[in-house]
Amino acid sequence: MKLQLFPMDSQRCKLEIESYGYSILDINYVFASEKSVTRSEFELPQFVLVDVKISNKTEKLSSGGEI
Repeated sequence: MKLQLFPMDSQRCKLEIESYGYSILDINYVFASEKSVTRSEFELPQFVLVDVKISNKTEKLSSGGEI
């Protein structure tokens, strides 16, 4: 975190959900739509949620599994 502009700064927080114990054949995380997560669901007095971006990523691992 860069705090030079605190308290008027903004931070980008990336959240990745994945499984190390199962392959893509066993488990697949899917949001029903972009509207599955809305800004109105998150209310913290000291934070303002500006944007939500949902994406899907599949990677082939050297172990032969995929996430």
